[in-house]
Amino acid sequence: MFLVDAVAGYVENLTEREFDAPFIALLYRLGYTRVHLVHGPYEFGKDFIAQREENGTLHQYCFQSKAGDLGTSGWRDVSQQVEAMRTGSVVHPDFDPALHRRLVVVTNGRLKGGAGTEFQNYNEYHSGRGESPAELWDIDHLVPQFEAIFIEGVPVRARARTLEMLGRLGQGTGDRRALREFSREWFAPALGPKERWGHVLTGALLAKEAFDHGREDLASQVAFLLIRAAWENPSSAQPNPAELDVARRLFSTHAQQFWEEVQVLDVLEVTTRSQSGLDAFVTHPVKAARLSECLSLLGILSCLDGDANTAESIADYLAAFTDVSPGGAHMISDEWAFSLLVTTLLFVITNQIDLAAKVLRTAAVWLLDKIEFGKGIAGVGEPAEAAVKQLMGPVYSHVRLAHQASSYGFTVILDLAHICGLRDLYEDLLNDLHALSAMATVVIQRSVGEAELAVRLSYSLTDPTPAVHHDVPIDSMPAARNGKYFDCLASWATMRDRHVPALLRRLASLGCAPPTSH
Repeated sequence: MFLVDAVAGYVENLTEREFDAPFIALLYRLGYTRVHLVHGPYEFGKDFIAQREENGTLHQYCFQSKAGDLGTSGWRDVSQQVEAMRTGSVVHPDFDPALHRRLVVVTNGRLKGGAGTEFQNYNEYHSGRGESPAELWDIDHLVPQFEAIFIEGVPVRARARTLEMLGRLGQGTGDRRALREFSREWFAPALGPKERWGHVLTGALLAKEAFDHGREDLASQVAFLLIRAAWENPSSAQPNPAELDVARRLFSTHAQQFWEEVQVLDVLEVTTRSQSGLDAFVTHPVKAARLSECLSLLGILSCLDGDANTAESIADYLAAFTDVSPGGAHMISDEWAFSLLVTTLLFVITNQIDLAAKVLRTAAVWLLDKIEFGKGIAGVGEPAEAAVKQLMGPVYSHVRLAHQASSYGFTVILDLAHICGLRDLYEDLLNDLHALSAMATVVIQRSVGEAELAVRLSYSLTDPTPAVHHDVPIDSMPAARNGKYFDCLASWATMRDRHVPALLRRLASLGCAPPTSH
């Protein structure tokens, strides 16, 4: 697969809503400003608006986007929307009706049949009246634009890395470690706007490939790495809000698609597909954790955006899922403790405290059993083979594994139990940790670039601030200082070994109320 073919295939196969995030990024990359998605009941034909200065004149662009080929009937429907773009306004502060207006029909397909002739006749009619014709950005126009970003002017090594990553995601061999390694260039200092938007578009390409091959978790990771890069490596004193908006939209689009797919499936069927042999101990818990993490993060984002119905529907689905399968609480390594954190947090936010307590206690028993009767579980960042070997034990009896008595999972359970007032669970787990000489561990991040590993956290039974990392203030994270709490969760999802209890407490207290931040 050559990269040019991959780019063409990517553009051609985008659905209408998948097209939103990369198209916004493309417009910014091409020098457009004031770019906004205004799709909705008050768009008046416009899916996107943007402005651009050309030959000394500032133009107001209006875009109507469609997915796939447009036949004659399709064009006739679109032409009515073009007419609405021509004369209508839009309720948005960045839309300037006084500017010269450019009308663009965007499709990742082509005009088919009589649509091409009708489009030409439409433009001839309006040109004869001294009015602006409509422009057509079809796949033959879009693909070269994307190719210019992914290929032209990009060093061969960077192209090769992108192609390699696409191949790994397409073959099912990609993982979070590989994506983190790939994304290092996104954190390079002094990136210009074109480079930054190029990285966003590369992320959209990779996320689509991962999602199309059944890895919704890796599609989410790409979006989260873009969010983290925007906060940790901003172009100025503050990150570009447009970059963050596109990255969040990239996550929510694929997560919403995943939610639409799974919610129509019978929960029992989903949980019993792989319950025998190695599948029951490894594959199923991982799939359960992946599903729970993706949906829980979508639920939390929905809640913070004021969509309580979606958040509660997801929580109800996960409640039913958890009721018939403990897989999500059976983390095979500390890599999956973050999944437990966000799933439990969603239950707390949607006022299902008893269910949160049940899930946390199930996870605690699982971890304690792995330490008492096994070798513990592998830490964050360990490859899959090492995680399975630590969980299941070596194949040969003469091969010895180190006993892993510490776990970030314990920290997640203790912190959430303390925040939720689950006193019995909190005290029971502390007593059991003492009895087994087991340890809770966490990375404490006091600011960007300043972190320390606490291998043996000491918890108090009486102090309202039970452990040292509970002293870390919310504003230690730039995203939290700006009220963008979801972006903090997104960053933690890429590192998977840290959290700030003060922020968890804040989120737990919000509930599904009208939005104040995300």
